Amino acid sequence: MALDITLDLDPADEAALRAAAEREGLALGELVRQCLRGERQFGPVSPEGLAEAMHRRQQKRLLELAKNRALATGDLKRAFAAITEAAAETLEVERVGIWRYEAEQAAVTCADLYERSRHIHSAGTELKAQTYPVYFEAIAADRVLAVSDAQQDPRTRELRDSYLIPRGITSMLDASIQWGGRTIGIVCFEHVGPRRQWALEEESFAASIADMVALALEHAERKQAEDELLRRAIELDHQKELHRIKTNLINTVTHELRTPLTAIIGYLEFLSDELGGPLSAEQRAFVERIAQSASQLQRLVDDLLDFARLEAGTFRLVCRKIDLCQKIEEIVEAHRPQAAAKGLDLSVALPDAPLMAYQDPLRFGQVLSNLLSNAIKFTPEGGRIEVRLSETPEGARVEVSDTGIGVAPQHVPQLFERFFQVDSSSTRERAGAGLGLSIVKSLVELMGGELGVESELGEGSTFWFTLPLNRAVLLPEA
Repeated sequence: MALDITLDLDPADEAALRAAAEREGLALGELVRQCLRGERQFGPVSPEGLAEAMHRRQQKRLLELAKNRALATGDLKRAFAAITEAAAETLEVERVGIWRYEAEQAAVTCADLYERSRHIHSAGTELKAQTYPVYFEAIAADRVLAVSDAQQDPRTRELRDSYLIPRGITSMLDASIQWGGRTIGIVCFEHVGPRRQWALEEESFAASIADMVALALEHAERKQAEDELLRRAIELDHQKELHRIKTNLINTVTHELRTPLTAIIGYLEFLSDELGGPLSAEQRAFVERIAQSASQLQRLVDDLLDFARLEAGTFRLVCRKIDLCQKIEEIVEAHRPQAAAKGLDLSVALPDAPLMAYQDPLRFGQVLSNLLSNAIKFTPEGGRIEVRLSETPEGARVEVSDTGIGVAPQHVPQLFERFFQVDSSSTRERAGAGLGLSIVKSLVELMGGELGVESELGEGSTFWFTLPLNRAVLLPEA
């Protein structure tokens, strides 16, 4: 195999070296190394001149690697291939591999191994610390591990039968890859043929190659971070656009629904008052069912409008001083017919004295009504519901407890998410858009309180919320 080595010597000296190497059947690099080690003298060429020539050649190769596009762009596969090829050609070794530590340095796995004689790359070989403990200690102890007789040296001898002899490896030169203040792997130069004594210039070059691997890893990490930032920016822009479209759609749909819905409810009232003529019992039952569906649709439209305002940040509270005991009694009484229709026992537990708070009475009523309606909806006939009010150091605490169906533990964290429904099938028995609890949570937080739930499947639930009593914030209505 022809060698492409430029020593930057006097042309006559270089030609003489090449001729001598050819006569003796040596690689040019091996003849140069023998001269540098003082094992032979050759003509007018001084060891200093040869060392300087080899140093310049190594620096030239390192500079070429530093400019390699694969390193700069963080393409580790191509970068590792370029590094191992350049390292093998420069030091004229048969194999150069980049090995990376696994977790807690329990093993090293080959990321890229270049075989110079066959011009091929491979990867995936693993060496475990428990199998080769002495070798792992040796590569961890020194920045550069230079071994001339790898099959007999105590530091590498345990690799002989399973790794060195099958591959014909006689000498090894390992340099640790240091990155981020820790050692993350090694670059291994594996010489095949007569044992080789490594020169100091070669050890220094091996360490520089290891630094080049660390540089490639740094560029790859930075490129990955930049790609992740770009991906998140694109995703954020996409989410903002979807949010804008969703909000506009909800606003448009709800406003368009309100006009015909108002007309439907108005004509239902005309029918109920028999302004269009007397109603039979069957006709009145039909009207009541239509009224129930219209009322349900009205609540959905109101929820969508509230949701759109909360999303847009235009929702406002109109606060004044209210007696929470009185307000709770009013809301409970409004729901008694609904509870009675299902045979539910609806009770209230209130403090003896009035409990005053500075809050929005309309939104407080909306929160409690939603929780109470849900309790009635999800409690079977004959069950019990209790609404409790108490004063705590944090303020007022309102609880709505029922003996209903309860919520499975895996669904509890999702209850207050937008559009979440435990039963999302098209055949579910209980209607709803899954916005009620999400809106309740937003309203409670807007009023300065917290919302929570305690539930056991098949046993019932207790939804609770707290409100500050002395929060004097008067905001204009949206």
